[in-house]
Amino acid sequence: IDNQLDAKGIDLRLDPNGLAKRKWRIKGIPTTYLINRQGQAKYVWVGELNADDPNFIRTIEKELK
Repeated sequence: IDNQLDAKGIDLRLDPNGLAKRKWRIKGIPTTYLINRQGQAKYVWVGELNADDPNFIRTIEKELK
């Protein structure tokens, strides 16, 4: 899994080899996971994600506290 850091300082993980897909049995593409500092998947979004959605932003902000 590749590690990248975006402009907002959020740790992004990409899965070009499909390791997470097999391990987490991902059913739809794209699938977005919000992983906490303990390595637990707190939220899962299947399908297109609108990063400007106020609900999505609130979720991210809540987990960053």
